[in-house]
Amino acid sequence: MERLSVVIITYNEERNIERCLDSVIDVADEIIVVDSFSTDNTEEICSNYNLRFIKQEFLGYIEQKNYALTFVNYKFVLALDADEALSEELKRSILQAKINFLSAGYSMNRLTNYCGKWIKHCGWYPDTKLRLFNRELGWWGGTNPHDEVIIEKEHPISHLKGDLLHYSYYTLDDHNSQVERFTDIAAGEYFKKGIRVSKIKMYISPIVKFIRDYFFLLGFLDGGAGLRICYISAGATYKKYQKLRGTVNSIIISRTDSLGDVILTLPLAGAIKKQNPNIKVIFLGRTYSKSIIETSDYVDEFINFDDILKKTNPDQISYLKGLNADAIIHVFPNKEIAQISKKAGIPIRVGTNHRLFHLTTCNRLLNLGRKSSKLHEVQLNLKLLSPFNIKYNYSLTEIPELYGYNDFGDLNENLRNLLSKKRNNLIIHPKSKGSAREWGLDNFSKLVDLLPDKKYKIFVTGTQEEGNLMFDFLKKHEGKIVNLTGTLSLNELIAFISKADALVATSTGPLHIAAATGIKAVGIFAPMRPIHPGRWKPVGKNADYLVVDKKCSKCRNGGICDCIVGISENQVYNKLLV
Repeated sequence: MERLSVVIITYNEERNIERCLDSVIDVADEIIVVDSFSTDNTEEICSNYNLRFIKQEFLGYIEQKNYALTFVNYKFVLALDADEALSEELKRSILQAKINFLSAGYSMNRLTNYCGKWIKHCGWYPDTKLRLFNRELGWWGGTNPHDEVIIEKEHPISHLKGDLLHYSYYTLDDHNSQVERFTDIAAGEYFKKGIRVSKIKMYISPIVKFIRDYFFLLGFLDGGAGLRICYISAGATYKKYQKLRGTVNSIIISRTDSLGDVILTLPLAGAIKKQNPNIKVIFLGRTYSKSIIETSDYVDEFINFDDILKKTNPDQISYLKGLNADAIIHVFPNKEIAQISKKAGIPIRVGTNHRLFHLTTCNRLLNLGRKSSKLHEVQLNLKLLSPFNIKYNYSLTEIPELYGYNDFGDLNENLRNLLSKKRNNLIIHPKSKGSAREWGLDNFSKLVDLLPDKKYKIFVTGTQEEGNLMFDFLKKHEGKIVNLTGTLSLNELIAFISKADALVATSTGPLHIAAATGIKAVGIFAPMRPIHPGRWKPVGKNADYLVVDKKCSKCRNGGICDCIVGISENQVYNKLLV
């Protein structure tokens, strides 16, 4: 009688492994278990048997099983999953074959137990599997997660009587969980092989599969279990293709407007990298936003729209095509970028259906209205990831981990020496360049007067133009404040904010920078939609805001906002004390 090695791969199989091992004891001359560092009692159960237990991080179904083959001592191998077991008839067939293995491989029928019921239809039986083979002539192949033994064509394969009993799913949750796991794997494998599917195929294939399995393959004869199996299997086909259509190696995030908007778009890069660190993230921005974008650890490459604008249209198309991006997300709608992206042949082009030009330039359209939404701007931006296999429904408390800010750069000696080691370094940024309703210089003046000198060192930031507009304010407080308007580059501003203790501003870029760096950031807002804090408040570990609790739109057409001006300096001071 010839020798036979039995190989089993495991991960958290405490409810199955004992049954599997008991079923092979009579046919095995050696048993090898390759385990992916189970956290349950799998190893303890295996220790009660005469076998070799090997630990190996999971390499993929095909790769793990081929790895296991490297440890066998005998020419013929019986390869099982831990949730499988030999029927008595199949044991007898294997023992008979062992007298003299005449074939290169041996197939067997697999009978599946689904939530306690043996399934004889739905395309699940006989489900013939080749599991006993000559390892010198065969190996594991196929496409993950659907592995199969490959035998060189010229060698004979025989069929054994008896069933391989498959205890697949104990509950519906087990089935649904495996569908999620297997469709993730299958979509990734298809993408690697260059397989793509149309939207029509994504919708039609599940219908065809259900009709085939339930009617033509007699799934209805398995009763309620058959209906559930056929329904879930059809759904799995849809999910597999849906995930395939969203699988990418590289994504361009396009946001070419103001700094605050860019800051609130960076979490897309973080969400992508959290899900899959191997996806390349390219950020398409403007010259003025380059520093804030490149500071994020989650952005692999910055491309400058201002440089693209200098090229001829053919060169623009060629440039985008040369990036080899699989997708572009139009976070800020830009007609020119949308048209170039389509002409460049970027396969997945995501945009909202609220822009007419997106209807002809984007092939993944989302019904994403912002003005009346109850979501924050950063959450609305993240929704643009929904066409991909990437988590996008983050709570605001989770957002700070997605900015990717860790190193904000060093300050030069002059700026470093300005910061106090004994007092709180507070930055106030009074102006907004028209991007927000302003609190007013009178209120900022009252705040400066209120803040105790012994406790706060105050810095004023802004552009040179804004500094000119604040001339009287700066002159009045020149003995109590440090005027930095017009003196800092964006890199220096980011670094200086990160080294300060707090910042007070209305809804501006510096407010969102401060929130992202993790310092105390206090925003002052008007209650009017869509500029209210529900949409635009700073999001950070130490961010806070002030707003009058009422509905008001008196300043919708411009002018001074009585609601925001009515917020007192004491209210702001109290927020700084929290």
